[in-house]
Amino acid sequence: MKRYLTQTKTTDPGAMAREYEGLPSDIAGLVGVVQNVFLHIHWAARYGVTPTDEQEQHVQARLVSGSASTGTVSAGSRLTPR
Repeated sequence: MKRYLTQTKTTDPGAMAREYEGLPSDIAGLVGVVQNVFLHIHWAARYGVTPTDEQEQHVQARLVSGSASTGTVSAGSRLTPR
């Protein structure tokens, strides 16, 4: 379980760490936060979403810190419970 409680290079929010404040500590609560924050480019059409040219340029963005700070998270989403 410890491995899931530690940030990696990929999941480290970097300067965006303040966005993690107040997140739920239970799995169901975290799922409620994470759903709809990121949308995989290959699933976009199924959700009726057409990615912008800028969003398509960030397809290979893998680091949370980069995605959150460049705005590649879904429009209007924040790391808050729904």
